[in-house]
Amino acid sequence: MQFDDFAHSYSENAFIQKDLIDWAIPFLDIIPFKNQSIIELGAGTGLLTKHLLEKNRGPILATDSSARMIIEGRRQVPKVDWQFMDAWNASPNFGHIFSSSLLQWAPDPRLVIANWAKNLSIGGTIHALFFIDQTLWELRQLISLENRIQWQTRSQWEQIFKNAGLEVHLCRDLVKCYKFRSGLDLLKNLKQTGTCLKNSICGSYLKKIIRDYDKEFSFQEGVYSTWHFCQIVGIKH
Repeated sequence: MQFDDFAHSYSENAFIQKDLIDWAIPFLDIIPFKNQSIIELGAGTGLLTKHLLEKNRGPILATDSSARMIIEGRRQVPKVDWQFMDAWNASPNFGHIFSSSLLQWAPDPRLVIANWAKNLSIGGTIHALFFIDQTLWELRQLISLENRIQWQTRSQWEQIFKNAGLEVHLCRDLVKCYKFRSGLDLLKNLKQTGTCLKNSICGSYLKKIIRDYDKEFSFQEGVYSTWHFCQIVGIKH
């Protein structure tokens, strides 16, 4: 991933990530925060952070492993604390843990969720918004992404949370189809949000993928791309 390289263009191009957050907002406070401390892991430029700021008067710590994302996040949401943190190795001691558009990148989802839950206070929650198994289905027919992203189903993620000792209070998903002018525009969007896989495709192979995408997945003077949203709230008892 190239999040550090494209921090400057993330917010402008992350319309799918924004849609994920907008879809989840009505359920963000399904568990009352009670002004307890909140940590957001993988906060990026603060797309979710600004909503947490509106909903909670307690302390909020926004974190990311990209230094440039933190700089951009501080600029866009200056009223919260920002800190460098590796989400995969974090054991945050907070009342509530939030993340958005992060968990699909987890190298070992079971270990990550177990680690997050370990130091979570009793009655604390993990609120996670992310993308699951049908995401980028069309592109995955043309190039294998499975060696970098181990896509999980909704039921698999639900079981991961339960195995970490959490009660799953909410688990919901939504499949959405997005239109792009061409396969090239889709790949450009992935690059501009830093979600492309560095050096994974290039040259003539890249041109072939774009041609095949435009041929096989055309739709009303453009092409379509499937994204699969998921929202999980887990509670520690």
